[in-house]
Amino acid sequence: MASVLIAASVGLAIASAVANWNAYLAVVDYKRRDATFEDALAARDLTIEYGATYFFVLAAAAITFLLWLYRARANADLLCDAPHRHSKPWVGGSWFCPVVNLWFPYQVMSDVWKASKPETPWRLESLKQVPGSPLLWVWWACWVGSFVIGRVSALVNDQQTSPTLEKYYTLAIVKSVSAALMIVAGALIIVVIVRIGRWQERPRDDLALATA
Repeated sequence: MASVLIAASVGLAIASAVANWNAYLAVVDYKRRDATFEDALAARDLTIEYGATYFFVLAAAAITFLLWLYRARANADLLCDAPHRHSKPWVGGSWFCPVVNLWFPYQVMSDVWKASKPETPWRLESLKQVPGSPLLWVWWACWVGSFVIGRVSALVNDQQTSPTLEKYYTLAIVKSVSAALMIVAGALIIVVIVRIGRWQERPRDDLALATA
């Protein structure tokens, strides 16, 4: 379910970016008298609708992803006895705590990844002994970039300021960059979810011996 909702949120991010370009072009046409004011207004309203839908789907994706991450962390604790860098409350709390949410969630995911790898032994002193993954680095960099740019787009789209052609243009560019980063982040985290799921379902001889 998490992968499906993440894919849906990526699709809506793309649709939102397209809608913002459409709104910009509609204003350009209105300025040239090639479109009516109603056309420009309808194009603007469409960006609001897509933006609201994207927000709700992204929120649903975040909830299902965190539920998956909690389960994955619990399974990882059973697969490897090495301590993680953060306790279980940080699995969800790290995403909402200011400042540390820029790197704690990555560390939580990285430790789950390391503990879940089939070649990671059950008895291990530290997960630092297990190599990390560039895939996670790229995912996290794209996610943080998309998040930061999303905040920028909120400032650009401040309803207290009067709409201008330049504002529509800037917003369309910002939304496009955010969508591009979201595409990469979404695709990579789906790969991570699937891979960790398969790893955790794989039988392990050393775990069977340790619990025998």
